[in-house]
Amino acid sequence: MGRDISDEEDSPGGAKVIVLGEQYWQRRFNREPNVLGQTLTIDGRPHTVIGIAPAAYTEMWRVDAWVPLARSVDQSTRGSNFLVVVGRLEDGVTPAQA
Repeated sequence: MGRDISDEEDSPGGAKVIVLGEQYWQRRFNREPNVLGQTLTIDGRPHTVIGIAPAAYTEMWRVDAWVPLARSVDQSTRGSNFLVVVGRLEDGVTPAQA
């Protein structure tokens, strides 16, 4: 429901938005569809709810919500290796080719 984070939002100075996981949406908001457009305060900053991620996606990552990466990265911690990136190779593509 709703939408995902846009490239514009995931850039320095982008809007403060949040996508909720379906299980969190159910637990916290009783699956109310009017949560879209509401404001949640995260770390003292307001974020607008723009979407609900499906349960299958939420279960895979085991998180309750997503915010734009560019807005959440503290530039003073660059190089601290705090991110884990997961990818999937297309059939027939080797790691070296990727």
